[in-house]
Amino acid sequence: MLHAHVGLADLGANVARVLAAIPGLELVDTMLESGYTCGGSGCARAPEMMKKEHAQLIDRMRETDADVLVTFYHNCHASFVRAEGEGGFRVLNYTDLLVEALGAAPHDDVFKRLRLIDDWKMIIEEAEPYLRANGIEFDREFLEKILPDVFRMAEFTGGLDCFASRT
Repeated sequence: MLHAHVGLADLGANVARVLAAIPGLELVDTMLESGYTCGGSGCARAPEMMKKEHAQLIDRMRETDADVLVTFYHNCHASFVRAEGEGGFRVLNYTDLLVEALGAAPHDDVFKRLRLIDDWKMIIEEAEPYLRANGIEFDREFLEKILPDVFRMAEFTGGLDCFASRT
């Protein structure tokens, strides 16, 4: 099942053509949602509509017994990775399927791995080496406070206070 948006329907059609070239892969359907992406330029600006459209997509995944929900934009991918943990299918970027088709292992999807942990202290422990390796110093207590909102993408549903100044 390919997840795409009306605003990027041509791009979705191009990704569908690429996927069709992978031997043994059957593209069950392409579900188009409103807007351009699941992020700030898309359906997330209308949270109730987004919930409804995402629920319809998950229902369609179950109806068709699709085993992979394919995304091509990072915010869409981020919006659906939690659904993988709730069962029955994987959530992959289309490039991961291309890499698998070429016989290699896709990159470690660190975001998805951390998102599925759903334990904020463990997430901080897992993420700390990546942050420090990139010269990012952080206040652990502050991260523990904001991570639940960040991972819920609260910035699109009125939770911007989690990004307010700490001073």
